[in-house]
Amino acid sequence: GKTYKLDGQEGHLLDYAINQTGPAEVTQAQLLAARERNFRAIYSRADTFASWQFGTFPYLPFPYQWHARYQAMEEWGIQGALESWTYGFKPNWVAEIRAWRSWSGAPPLDDLLRQIARREFGAGAEADVLEAWRLFSEAIRLYPDTGPNWGSNNAVAAPLFFQEPEIPFLTKKHSNGIDRSAKPKPWPFAISRMVFWPDFTNAEDAAKKYIRFFTVPVFQKYLMLSADKMEEGLKLYRRAALAAPEPKRHRAFFEVLLAEQLQRMMRSEHAIIEFEQMRLELAKTQDKSVKTTLLDKMNDLLKAERRRTVSSYEAARRDSRLGYEWEQDYVYTPASIREKIKLLDDTINFQIPEYRQSNGL
Repeated sequence: GKTYKLDGQEGHLLDYAINQTGPAEVTQAQLLAARERNFRAIYSRADTFASWQFGTFPYLPFPYQWHARYQAMEEWGIQGALESWTYGFKPNWVAEIRAWRSWSGAPPLDDLLRQIARREFGAGAEADVLEAWRLFSEAIRLYPDTGPNWGSNNAVAAPLFFQEPEIPFLTKKHSNGIDRSAKPKPWPFAISRMVFWPDFTNAEDAAKKYIRFFTVPVFQKYLMLSADKMEEGLKLYRRAALAAPEPKRHRAFFEVLLAEQLQRMMRSEHAIIEFEQMRLELAKTQDKSVKTTLLDKMNDLLKAERRRTVSSYEAARRDSRLGYEWEQDYVYTPASIREKIKLLDDTINFQIPEYRQSNGL
């Protein structure tokens, strides 16, 4: 629930998120009340190395932002924490940082990170890896989306709809097992709230409704700032992995895969919202030249998203930790990504050409 502002527009966190350090205003009030009543100890439940902003990731490589959260807990006098509300992919280096910070006498953060960078990427990579982690930590502070939503968790597999999909023929016995109901859906490859659904009557901007607090331009601006900052760090991360000695190269490669997939999720979320803005504009204009320009832009966006989706598919195929969530609520399995690719191909090769022909474009 912690409030935060983007370009003067105010919103608040919807769920377990790492883009803000906390504590939320209501938590601050509780902590102050506990001090006034002389509580002997104050405990808290807190995330350790993953959050529901990217709930399908085994851990999030934002050590400087995690460290800021650990410091805030210390400053507010949290004396114990329950931190089991996260994934069990252990050991991992972010959980290792948390373990050190759980006790007094921890080494300075940069000293600890240098040791971890040397162990994960090899000697000589420390400067590049630490700078990459710093840039990743800056990137997540810019990220505007929060909560267990399609954009944060499922953007690389979320479809882009040019037209309303038909409901497939399914039976209850063989319908998608991850849905809570057996009712057939137009997109049966993820539960409904993990899909961005346009308003096909074109009466409402579904992207604006999804974004809630911020205007679409501000939200989109910060999505791109976050993704671009991730790319700055990835240039160093890739260089460190390519220079890693042979025994460490495989593990370093998987570190790069995780960070690249995070960036793709940000860019895919931006693309889906941008596509919807153009689809709405296309539906409302009668000007053929405007329609043609919009269709050209939409086609280019779809092709870029297809390239990104193929990369997302390859990453999920190579790392079984990606896209997995034990409640099966937040999923972008290779199978679901393949279905997105099929829809992208159908939209590029058939739906848009048919629209052009039927509208004399």
